Amino acid sequence: MHFNVPALTRAQQTILGMLLVVGLIAIGLVIATPAAAQEQPPFEVDLATTYRVGTDSQTQVEHRFIITNTTPTQYLTEYGLRVHFSDLSQVQVLSGAQQLEFSLLPDEASTEIRIVFPDQIVGQNNQREFAIRYTTGTIATAAGKVLEVQIPQIRSNESYSQNSILLYTPLQYGRATRVTPDPSTVVVQDQEILTTFSEDATESISALFGEQQIFNLTLRYNLENNSSNPGLAQIALPPDTSYQRMHYHSLEPYAQEIKVDEDGNWIATYALAPHSATTVHLTASVRVSLEPQSNIPVIPPGAQHTEPKRYWDSDHSRIKKLAAEHNSLRASYDFVVSQLQYDYTSLNQNGITQRLGSVGALDRPELAVCQEFTDVFIALARAQGVSARRLTGFAYTENATQRPVNFDQDVLHAWPEYYDTELNVWKQVDPTWEHTTGGIDYFDQFDLNHIVFAINGESSTAPYPAGSYKTDENDSKDIEIGFADTFPNPAFLAAANIVPYEVFGRAVPGRYIVRIENQTGLAWYDQRLELQTTTDSTVEPRSITVSQLLPYQTVEIPVQIIDTQLTAWQFQTPSTLKYQLHSPNDESALLEDSFEITAGHRYFKTISEDSVALLLGGLIIFGTFGTGGLLVFRQQRKRTLRR
Repeated sequence: MHFNVPALTRAQQTILGMLLVVGLIAIGLVIATPAAAQEQPPFEVDLATTYRVGTDSQTQVEHRFIITNTTPTQYLTEYGLRVHFSDLSQVQVLSGAQQLEFSLLPDEASTEIRIVFPDQIVGQNNQREFAIRYTTGTIATAAGKVLEVQIPQIRSNESYSQNSILLYTPLQYGRATRVTPDPSTVVVQDQEILTTFSEDATESISALFGEQQIFNLTLRYNLENNSSNPGLAQIALPPDTSYQRMHYHSLEPYAQEIKVDEDGNWIATYALAPHSATTVHLTASVRVSLEPQSNIPVIPPGAQHTEPKRYWDSDHSRIKKLAAEHNSLRASYDFVVSQLQYDYTSLNQNGITQRLGSVGALDRPELAVCQEFTDVFIALARAQGVSARRLTGFAYTENATQRPVNFDQDVLHAWPEYYDTELNVWKQVDPTWEHTTGGIDYFDQFDLNHIVFAINGESSTAPYPAGSYKTDENDSKDIEIGFADTFPNPAFLAAANIVPYEVFGRAVPGRYIVRIENQTGLAWYDQRLELQTTTDSTVEPRSITVSQLLPYQTVEIPVQIIDTQLTAWQFQTPSTLKYQLHSPNDESALLEDSFEITAGHRYFKTISEDSVALLLGGLIIFGTFGTGGLLVFRQQRKRTLRR
């Protein structure tokens, strides 16, 4: 903003010419004055902004200004407003019914609207009123059943005498499920919901309409074994977490084994013949929720979640000093958001970049992408003794500037989470997106856009997420994601059988393996297995809780059936074993059956396996492993997290 002051001396004009009003980034106004400026600014600015979100996610924005002269000699000739959107359309500048001329100066993440006023409004307490209108697709995202509205932070609030915000959203999405800051009022007007914010609004506004989001996934894992030995490959399948529930529609081919690791990853193991390759196809649905799901157990942190690791240099003197200076999680998070600068040029490099780690990112803050924001936060958290780890996966976005992404090459997103000891839950945060969105709060609240493919806690690099499993001959796009209307809710379906426990190929009397196979694509938790015999023999254990039964997983439970009435020369006697599988807090059986078995002598309860082999025939087998032994290998990775 420039000031014209008629009939003043050249020296006075020089001083007044130094006064400049500069538009803010993210819809704020900054008035810059020289150090020797008068105590009262030459103008008072009132701003009222209206955001009207349409059903097509386009938002009509109006910034209405009233600028009051506080001196009798100074007046406004130019004005520049910089907004945190680069996709403006249908731009207008109006003074009453008169359209004013303007110019647009866009850059990577924002646009400056520059206005030159054709007239002069002079005199103390006289006012200039004008409105800037435009349409943008950046503010709102309507995806699936969820509407998300993100209005960047209004900075330099001291420039405004009054500052009010009105947000109109379609009635079909209802009232906001979660909104920050707290609104002043929420009312229904015709076919819209009107949410108003106070006249001194200073924070970014984040409003979420909907409690859950449902996605469909198609993932491909390309595996190869280039050696002359048999090989094992392990891949990380998307797991259940406190905030996401998985349902697998198909997994082809089936894995030899699926198990849970210490971070809660679902690890599938495949056997590959020498010089062979295969592609694992997974189709699934995922339901992402705002609140933790109580039916999914939380794996608490261990000592490894506060230890220094590669890329998480929590024991480095520089990290320890910063952790002491920013001695809370929130302070450390804010430091990361403000200290690092997102490197947008990385989006044009096919996702290939060197991971700097926490200290390296502080040395080169201008080269940060999602993994650097994540690594620095985790290092600072661990230096404070807080359990923290890295999540890698998919994050839905429709704006690559505010939420950077390049999915053409399966480049994924990384974000951290920390363990909240008061709530006993892992909490996700995203310093990268808070930085790139201009201050949208991703610490106190999260969204429904993030899907976890893999969790890195015990290790800072493994397991690798879907999209990382490439081969020299296969560089295809391996991640496809879309929205879904419903989440499958199949009934529990499983099969069970009992097989003898063998030592060196010989069955041990009274020892058995109960196998339970999950025939659904859902994981089931805390199933209670009850066992009993129809004779006087005893069974151990009589009751056991199956803490997790993963999709298509088979769990094996060793049991012993002992008949204490057998004489020293009786190895076994016929018996019947009955089992029942119950869901938590439910006495009715989900699965039940009985099997004819043999109860064993009590000697078989305590003797070693070698002794069992001697008793059953004196067969001792010594195994050797030579050049034909089993080779465990890791698939080649050609992509690095870049977002």
